[in-house]
Amino acid sequence: MRSRLLLFALSAFTQNTHAQDSTVVVDHPAKFIVKLAPLYLLNGYFDQSVRLSLEYTIGDNHSTQVEYGWYPKGFNEEDVRGYYVGVQLRHFFLSDQYDRTGIILGFAYKQQHFDTADSTWSGPNTANYYQHYTLDKDVFIANVQVFHGTGLFNNGNLWLEGAVGLGVRYKNVSCNGLTAEEEKNRDFGESMVLGTTKECFGGTRLNLAIDLKMGYAFR
Repeated sequence: MRSRLLLFALSAFTQNTHAQDSTVVVDHPAKFIVKLAPLYLLNGYFDQSVRLSLEYTIGDNHSTQVEYGWYPKGFNEEDVRGYYVGVQLRHFFLSDQYDRTGIILGFAYKQQHFDTADSTWSGPNTANYYQHYTLDKDVFIANVQVFHGTGLFNNGNLWLEGAVGLGVRYKNVSCNGLTAEEEKNRDFGESMVLGTTKECFGGTRLNLAIDLKMGYAFR
């Protein structure tokens, strides 16, 4: 429900913006769009990183997008290091000089490495203590999303885009420096985010894919 409201609000906002700037005529759609993903910059976000992407338009109804992300040193609380790479194939149901609405088929790979410590205990009748360990992740992601993107104001070069969808992710994880008992008995307090971020087991699960991007369109 929230995903549909996000796309509806984005569409309504852009229609109002275009109405206000109706005196400006843009006679051709964007060829290149450079984008930044602002949600991943937020402090406390579970995958805080810098992500940049480039979309290239192919013909009237298709485009492809490549994305690269990284984890600058000291950028997040756990000092996660690693990178993210992704590629998308896009088909437009509706498109004009300002707007694009369509479907995305996307694939991505994410690698993370960080040193951390948690309160834990090694067995019955033992006191809690802090144990340092190293966590390594390899994550493979495939998503299908619907998206709406629009050029804002005057010439439509300022770009805003939202996308929602579902997919699957396969995660391979290793926690080096923990025994099985220590891993099972770690205490994250009330933080569900840390419990997910520091999982020491892999596998395949559903992936809810919500994305917001801002950028600049070159025509």
